[in-house]
Amino acid sequence: MRELLNIVYPIHVANEGKDIGYGSGFITSDKYLRTAWHVLVDPNRTLKSRIINLNGTSFDISPNTHNYIDYDQFEYKHELPENIAKQFKKIDIANSKPKIGCAVHIAGIRNNQKPISIIATIIESKYEKFLIKVPTEADYHGFSGGLVANTNGEAVGIINGQLGEKSSNYIFCQFITPDKYI
Repeated sequence: MRELLNIVYPIHVANEGKDIGYGSGFITSDKYLRTAWHVLVDPNRTLKSRIINLNGTSFDISPNTHNYIDYDQFEYKHELPENIAKQFKKIDIANSKPKIGCAVHIAGIRNNQKPISIIATIIESKYEKFLIKVPTEADYHGFSGGLVANTNGEAVGIINGQLGEKSSNYIFCQFITPDKYI
């Protein structure tokens, strides 16, 4: 699904003008930026974060306004002003969760800020979290906050991280649904 590459945006994280790192994020049709909680919020330090559109449009957001139920949910949701939201492509949220064994598409941006889309399979699901297996073992750091979409091109989840330090075939994710507004 090549079009997913146009929906995932790099998030640049800085603290007091010093680069901390990068993650991924996407905008849903309800005009919310969605990403993994740990991409923008670090409980041990005050961070200033900004999302950078692939076309160069940028703006600052404050991670101090936490929009999450609790730390265990892992999702960060930030409502965008209309004038900013209209500059970004958006994705609809699926009405149901995919089941174990279903194919999904993941899209994220590694530290070099090149979007990548991969077909993966859901291998485990428990409550609001799920584990996917990708065909190639690699370092997926920077995919945090990236998009998990069903085969209809609708958002079903957010990438939280990979299993393992350096490279892995396994990625942890968080389901999102229209009725789960964090």
